[in-house]
Amino acid sequence: MIRRVIEHGQSAGEIARDSGISERTARKWLARLSP
Repeated sequence: MIRRVIEHGQSAGEIARDSGISERTARKWLARLSP
């Protein structure tokens, strides 16, 4: 998921929709796991 943000410039909302999770959850994961 983080790779998609960094390499492809996708937003948390796009990733959330594609992954079937809430945007809030996607943002939390990104905040915790981003380098």
